[in-house]
Amino acid sequence: MKLYNLIVGELLELANREFRSEEFYKLKDRILKSHGTKTGVNTQHILKTCRYCAGEGKMPKEVTLYGKTYLTKGDPCWRCNGTGVYQEFWVMLDVYQVGRRSFHLPVDRQYNRELFEKILEALKVALNIIPGKHFEGLIEHTPPRWHLGREAGWWLILLFDHASLHSYYFGKNFQYGFIFTPLLIVNNILYCIERTYYKIRNSLVSLQRKYCRHEFPSTTDPWASDECQKCGVERWELQADEPIF
Repeated sequence: MKLYNLIVGELLELANREFRSEEFYKLKDRILKSHGTKTGVNTQHILKTCRYCAGEGKMPKEVTLYGKTYLTKGDPCWRCNGTGVYQEFWVMLDVYQVGRRSFHLPVDRQYNRELFEKILEALKVALNIIPGKHFEGLIEHTPPRWHLGREAGWWLILLFDHASLHSYYFGKNFQYGFIFTPLLIVNNILYCIERTYYKIRNSLVSLQRKYCRHEFPSTTDPWASDECQKCGVERWELQADEPIF
């Protein structure tokens, strides 16, 4: 079991540096709760500046003076009410260890700093829980080289959520660059097979339609189906293919 958790921890570490989707975070949370050991608590402060005014609090405004146009600050931004802050909150992070790797799991979010500090003080007094680290802003991760993060992510899906493997676009996108890991190689093979299949199928369909003696249903109903009973081509498609002189 220790070896298994060690492998899961290494895979999760690589995937955590690669993926930012909501689906991955749900999978990560499930893995931490089932295979991780809680080792402590950290805190985090997130401050998101307003994108509409770029954190200035006022909307940019063009002013023409002596025939020249200048960019200045105009009315207060309607999105942030002139504060320049789109969103600000404080987060409680549970620290989980899987193998030799540590991960964070958000468990509480507060939009009032005083209330957040009161919660921390209550945890310290009642349960003797003291946060180990504090993070200002997002925790940045550098994606691993050689697509190892994507490879690790697919292994985690295969181990813990294999039924959703297809929905994660396995075999739908070709991975370029230096590829040497097994699932990436299988992904590229499936991609090439699928594209080759569609090309052959489309060629056969085009060939069938080209030499088909079309039989369209004779009906006066304008809403009825108007496709060939042999090859399935629509009448308007044939008319669109006719050359225009």
